[in-house]
Amino acid sequence: MRKRWIIILLLALGFGYLIKGRFNPEFLGIVFTVAFGLLLIGIEILLRRNSTISLLVLSSGLVIGLAIAALSSIFIKEPILSMGLAIGFSYLGLALSYEKRRDFMHWLSEKKALALLPKMLLDTSAIIDGRILAVMESGFLSGEIILPRFVLKELQNVADSSDSLRRSRGRRGLDLLKKMQNMEPPFEIDETHIPEVREVDAKLVFLAKKLKAAIITNDYNLNKVAEIEGVSVLNINELAQAVRPVLLPGESFFLQIVKEGKEFGQGVGYLEDGTMVVIEDGGGYLGKKVKVEVSTILQNPAGRMVFTKVAK
Repeated sequence: MRKRWIIILLLALGFGYLIKGRFNPEFLGIVFTVAFGLLLIGIEILLRRNSTISLLVLSSGLVIGLAIAALSSIFIKEPILSMGLAIGFSYLGLALSYEKRRDFMHWLSEKKALALLPKMLLDTSAIIDGRILAVMESGFLSGEIILPRFVLKELQNVADSSDSLRRSRGRRGLDLLKKMQNMEPPFEIDETHIPEVREVDAKLVFLAKKLKAAIITNDYNLNKVAEIEGVSVLNINELAQAVRPVLLPGESFFLQIVKEGKEFGQGVGYLEDGTMVVIEDGGGYLGKKVKVEVSTILQNPAGRMVFTKVAK
């Protein structure tokens, strides 16, 4: 290390000897030479102790400092002052960039981390359904949630519908989006215009492939089309089914019987997740909470039904 410093000082002395005639008095040339040598040693130390990204930041600071010095020297005729400005602004550029390099690296790492996070496109059906808000609040979604402008437009059309039920569902979806604006993960509106595609579902699939994003939806047909196109789908219904409590034949639990079933003597109740439970001979316990025992479980694409009997 010391050998390199000696070589740097010798180079600085050689440079000072070449330009010594430009200084008056000559001792200023010695001062300049020593300062120039120390600056080179400082740069060499910084180059050895810092990462490539830090070096890029430091180099940027040095270039900016030299550029400012060059602009300032236009109005200065004295060579000594010009050189002094070059050294001074170079030092300031290096010093400031050295202090701010951690902030820049932190900002760069955040951008890189955000770019690596998965992207998810919201579909109208998932917004109207409403359960996506609870999923976001639970913290299970990590990534960037994107609402395409054409989906928002479709939701506005639903909210303006002449049909009272559709209008109510559309307005509920808009209220939900307002709540999602200040939540995590980040929620953004994508302004991509896709005039060559007319259907909203087709636009969603096209945009998902372009952004390499997944689609959050409850639409069965969109789910299948997206899978055929090789687009990942996050289906809220499938998520709800996956987190339902596991019930096994022979297992017992308490249930409130809320209404009579289709068959004579049957009672009907519901689990917390909305699963329908049919209770054999439970019609006589209407409005009461009784202990039931699981007989069979019927699972189909539309959902799940649990058949039970009153436990003895």
